Amino acid sequence: MPVMTKAISQTAAALCSQLGRGHCHFVGNATTAIYVALRAIGRPGRMLMPASICPNPANAAVYAGYEPAFCDTDLKTLNFDTQAAFGALAEDAEITVILAAHLYGTPCDIDVIADEAKRRGILVIEDAAQAFGADLRGHPCGSFGDLSVLSFGADKILELGGGGALLHDRDDLAPRIEAEIAVLAEKPADHAQMLADYRSRYYSIQRLARDGLETTSLFAALPSIFRRMYLYAAVPQELERIAGALPRLPADIEARSTNARLYRELLRHPAIDHVPVPEERRSAWWRYSFIYRGTDREGFFDEVRARSIDISGWYPPIHRWYGSEARCPNADHVGRHVVNLWTTPRKTPAQVRADCAAILEILGPAPSKSA
Repeated sequence: MPVMTKAISQTAAALCSQLGRGHCHFVGNATTAIYVALRAIGRPGRMLMPASICPNPANAAVYAGYEPAFCDTDLKTLNFDTQAAFGALAEDAEITVILAAHLYGTPCDIDVIADEAKRRGILVIEDAAQAFGADLRGHPCGSFGDLSVLSFGADKILELGGGGALLHDRDDLAPRIEAEIAVLAEKPADHAQMLADYRSRYYSIQRLARDGLETTSLFAALPSIFRRMYLYAAVPQELERIAGALPRLPADIEARSTNARLYRELLRHPAIDHVPVPEERRSAWWRYSFIYRGTDREGFFDEVRARSIDISGWYPPIHRWYGSEARCPNADHVGRHVVNLWTTPRKTPAQVRADCAAILEILGPAPSKSA
């Protein structure tokens, strides 16, 4: 358990103030935060989440003794399909927790989901790891769930090398959370090597899956192999970086928003379907994501990467990896067609413009209407 220095205490207070929370606990990463939350809640059952999501929350559920449950994705937002979530709640009495993630930095309908969950006596963990600095209807992401999770690790909104936070208003849960944190292991000395090994295996399995091979059993083995990589206590040096970085959050969000606006304005082509962000949602733009309408996304990726442009296709549907038989056609579609481009403040508007020009060149001229 990290020593609570004055700087770390001040950071916890600053995060509580920013998100209107009563308690802030620090751990090694957002996955550990979800794990600790589930252990402290103590309602083993099923945790509902969208099928298009990073596997880390599902792994946290497995580690905490819960079973991941899944519902479909909304093609209009690439987030939780709220009606599908309500359907899952109506059909599955074993769901005790909802993991509501703001994917790609854009808020999901967590206020609506939280109201329905409260009516049913189900707790909501708000995963704001990709959405720190975003808000929904004037309220910051991270302030809606019974508990909320932030991340300061690689590629997050404030990228500080590591660290995760768990925030909430439950005085009764605070001692249980601290008890769970107290028994966490220290960050493994070989963490960087484990991460490299995980990525190597993950992407190898992904390539096999794209070739049409059955890979569910291979994916299913990864959580147990890499448990140490996922669950560990906070590192004080990482936490002390947060306080110094918080003042730059508004400028970073504005830079990301500028880059996102450029992608939306410049990438005009029939092969691209932009995902609208309603006015009541202010995205943190973890990534700029759109749907590729072509038939060979991987070939498109290869051509884009050959120009030294970062591009990805997060997220593949993960429900089958955990033995779920849920029907998630939208998540399957997103997994085949979603495209993510980097919005990081390190990327200048000039670079975004150059990347857009290169992407449009790769896509080629739009077919004429008379063709």
